[in-house]
Amino acid sequence: MRFAYFLLGAVLGAASFQASACYTVYDRSDRVVYQSQDPPVDMSRPIHETLPSRYPGGHMTFDTAAECPATPPIAARGHVIDTATHSPC
Repeated sequence: MRFAYFLLGAVLGAASFQASACYTVYDRSDRVVYQSQDPPVDMSRPIHETLPSRYPGGHMTFDTAAECPATPPIAARGHVIDTATHSPC
């Protein structure tokens, strides 16, 4: 019976690692424009459909890092800031 509890704990522990992710979005110049544990776009849709409308020319990475320093987004919902000509600061 102890093995069953161990196996259940291992499965639940592995599932929790996938739930914690660190999303980082870079602009055209490879500057970090967004970093958080919350996804910057709707992850239920393909990323190539959602990311370009919020971050034109940008790309996103995500991993299961233990710590994820939050960087405030420079593009508010519905309003995109062109990072090709403006500094994110």
